[in-house]
Amino acid sequence: MYNPVTSHYVSGVVRFPLDWRLYRRYEEVTEWERFVAQHFPDRSIPGKKKARAAFHKAVDGVLLQDLAFRSRHDQFQTKIDLAIELIHPAEALEWPFDTVVFDSWYLAEGLVGVFKTADLDWISLVKKNRNVEINSFVLKDAAGKVMPFASAQLHPDWVL
Repeated sequence: MYNPVTSHYVSGVVRFPLDWRLYRRYEEVTEWERFVAQHFPDRSIPGKKKARAAFHKAVDGVLLQDLAFRSRHDQFQTKIDLAIELIHPAEALEWPFDTVVFDSWYLAEGLVGVFKTADLDWISLVKKNRNVEINSFVLKDAAGKVMPFASAQLHPDWVL
């Protein structure tokens, strides 16, 4: 299965891809299962998500001491890392854009920080189970008047 992370230019009816990176799962990049079998031959890897995550925590400290595994571990990039990599090449193309739109899955402090540094506005959805700090957030009404918030935290059920 392929998992591309892409950037696209959109302006009215003009739409085309700019760049992409191929995401590969951590276990694929590191050959995690092979190293587990090598270092823990008597242990089986759980199939269920929670049990597998707990198993990861139990064995990864040992695996990271293996230089070959550590080298592969250091090559791994999350989807957020890959999305961040796409920002500067898009700017270098000098297409006229000042706003980035992205899926709620990518809404992370690291990515938003890159947009702030690059002086780019951004639009995304917020997952319902998230709390959002809004101290620096300014919402204006139709007349342009700032609308104050009662608290510094946006409740997940509020809609902007």
